[in-house]
Amino acid sequence: MGKYFKYAIGEILLVVIGILIALQINNWSDKSKLMEQEKVYLKQLLHDFMANKEGISYFKKAYEGELKHLDVILRHTGPNVEIPSDKIFDSIQNLNTPNVELLYATTETQTDLNLDLISNNNLKQTIKRFPITYKFYDGNERGLDELVIEQRKIHQQYIPLIINENKNYGQEFHPIDTVGFLRNKEFQNITVDRLWVTRTAINRLKSVEQHNDSIVKLIEIELSKHD
Repeated sequence: MGKYFKYAIGEILLVVIGILIALQINNWSDKSKLMEQEKVYLKQLLHDFMANKEGISYFKKAYEGELKHLDVILRHTGPNVEIPSDKIFDSIQNLNTPNVELLYATTETQTDLNLDLISNNNLKQTIKRFPITYKFYDGNERGLDELVIEQRKIHQQYIPLIINENKNYGQEFHPIDTVGFLRNKEFQNITVDRLWVTRTAINRLKSVEQHNDSIVKLIEIELSKHD
């Protein structure tokens, strides 16, 4: 009987060890699959935030051009200015402002993120906070949009837009008052306001850039662990 019990216990131990090994292999397999999924997801995120990096670089240059444009407007507006060259006047009439579009920059665009696939909590939290940083910038961009709309309204009081149509409507157009437009105090004041808000927008876009760069760096560190 003693030998039988020893044999039975040995068999049971072998079965238990076999089950434990199988579970270990299964856990390792599941972990390996999760790591592979994380790697694929991190590569996609890296691609997206690198696209953001390129976009921010483009818009920074656009803002540099905007500062030059506003400088031209201020140099050719005022109570006693004369009509500038056609090239300069066409530049003044170009009333636009940059509109930055980035991936995952708002809570709405983050709804498709599956951050549960990311094991690094610091990276997850840094991505989650990205919309907060962007929101500070976005307030300035919205303010610039409103200022440009106000400038367009003033512009339309002096320059009839129908003259830009190629069709011949066969009637007399309203007169163009270029001097009145350039000497309008409200238009000049709004331009100065745009200059101030643009400078703030540039500084806050730099903060967005720094946040985006920190995400890129963290993703690259995580991907290096998968190599």
